[in-house]
Amino acid sequence: DRMDPESETRQSGFTPELKTFRDLYLVGDMKVRAKVLFALSLLFVLVSCANAANLLLIEFLGSRSETAASIALGIPRFAIIRTLAMQVATIALGSALISIFVLQSLGPLLYGYLKMINGPFWLRFDFAWHEVGMGFALASVSGFVALLAPIFYIWRMDSEELIRDHGSANRGTGRSLWRRLLLIGQLAMLAVLGICAGLLLQTNQKIGKSQWGYDANKVFNGKISTQSMRFPYTHPARSLGRLAVHRKILAAFRALPATAAAAAIHESPGYSGPPNVRYSLKPSFQFADAQGEAFNMRATEELFDVLEVPFVAGAVFPAEEIEGSPNYCVINASLAHKLWPNQDPLNQTVYLRWKWMKPEDKSMPFVIHGVVRDFQASGPTAKTNDSITVPLSPRTDVRGSAHYLVRNKDGSI
Repeated sequence: DRMDPESETRQSGFTPELKTFRDLYLVGDMKVRAKVLFALSLLFVLVSCANAANLLLIEFLGSRSETAASIALGIPRFAIIRTLAMQVATIALGSALISIFVLQSLGPLLYGYLKMINGPFWLRFDFAWHEVGMGFALASVSGFVALLAPIFYIWRMDSEELIRDHGSANRGTGRSLWRRLLLIGQLAMLAVLGICAGLLLQTNQKIGKSQWGYDANKVFNGKISTQSMRFPYTHPARSLGRLAVHRKILAAFRALPATAAAAAIHESPGYSGPPNVRYSLKPSFQFADAQGEAFNMRATEELFDVLEVPFVAGAVFPAEEIEGSPNYCVINASLAHKLWPNQDPLNQTVYLRWKWMKPEDKSMPFVIHGVVRDFQASGPTAKTNDSITVPLSPRTDVRGSAHYLVRNKDGSI
């Protein structure tokens, strides 16, 4: 609002927008679809409860001859109800175990077919005790509801009438077996639907916890675009102009008394994007015959201070590049061990190629200036988590937009 009314930004109608990290990656349409699917899942759960209760009632009505004979022999009604409850509990237990097995076995396969950046992470179904508890709880509640009618029938029915009307009834053991199998399958499906419905709701409420390797809850992530600003079209003048704007914004962040560290990065960490750079220890190689691939980040020097990711060797690259100095980079510990096992990775050279490079372009050499502890450089669904962090500089080009990561001294955002 403090910008000049005649500025190009005001004339173009650009306004700032503040979003949570969840809303950045879980777009509005996906949240609507999640709510619709959750409502449908609840509907199927209710239908499954009704069907399970109906199957159990049919099973009980088919065994009224046994109930009549038990009462005629003087067995207390409470003992009959207890036996019936134990039978239902056994069925519920077996159903819950089947449902957990099905989710654990088929969940990863289903997720493999539907995996995408904004895909619902709950399909992965990692084993968790609260989800196991949900499966047993759903099966137990359904069994309890189904027991209400038989208990009422046994407790309130006149024993002489029960013996007279059903003492010679034929239960039909063959049909009873199929009904029990159908009941087990129904309760197992109920537990699967209930767990999926709960996990789907969890997807809509939060992205979920991942092992980032740093406390993401204490890091502010903001994105600013400079596309509306006019820079020289030629390189490196354009990159120098953009970098100057990013540095100016970082200086404003760092000037705040509460700021502990601030950094600019060309793409937000944790995006689960595909590897965007390929590497080799040979100077001459093409993109297709690289030694491996990694997630590349172009960032300013305070990135690892913001994330509080410690160095296991060396240090971060210099804040300013000196003419004639080598290209420096920072890699993670796993990649260092992969490239130079049982060797010191510092001052070693790795050659990089990006997909946009032409075949005749030479691979860019980078000298290892530091090695950091492994952290979630990409995202929980990324193909690889190996990272190569290079300086945000004209040597690697500076984009028109950048993410700003800020951490306060008191841990607040």
